Amino acid sequence: MTAQVSPGVRTFAAFGLLVGLLLLLFNLAAPPVLHVWSTLDDETRTLRERAGEMRALSAGASAAGDAADQTNRMISTIAYIPGETEAVQLANLQTRIRGLAQRAGLRLQSTRTLATTRRQGVALVGLQVVAQTDITRLRDVLHAIETATPRLLVDALSVTPANRGSTSSPAEDLLNVDMRVLAAVRESRKGAAP
Repeated sequence: MTAQVSPGVRTFAAFGLLVGLLLLLFNLAAPPVLHVWSTLDDETRTLRERAGEMRALSAGASAAGDAADQTNRMISTIAYIPGETEAVQLANLQTRIRGLAQRAGLRLQSTRTLATTRRQGVALVGLQVVAQTDITRLRDVLHAIETATPRLLVDALSVTPANRGSTSSPAEDLLNVDMRVLAAVRESRKGAAP
């Protein structure tokens, strides 16, 4: 039956399927990214307010000082990728992404660190990730990245079919994936008084 379908129709159908897949991925990935972005800001603000309240109440009590330190550690754990320098932060981000990809069964082809950027007053380090996988593993790794602690954001995602023109079955279809993952970092306080 497929032998009667012309190559032009097959190409058009494949293109339509790809467009539908990309729209589905966008609809699945965009809301969590926006939600995580706003949640990160809200959580950080709430935790900072809690830390300020704890410090105001403690006014010299060592127990309250310990609670404030614990709150600051909690903020760092949820919001920021650990590390004192940009190189350490990028290495931690790369290790985190490789671990999440490995648990999802995704084999990364390459990773490339990106320069630190600022968005809405938050310093971000980034990683460009290239992989080839099927749709199920891609879904699993995107979910793992979006729900990770500290918070990670998929800032850009490009998905194209890996085996164009091949006669493989849909179950064997692989996708070329290129994504940019960002993580918030605590800025170093050079020159700040202790």
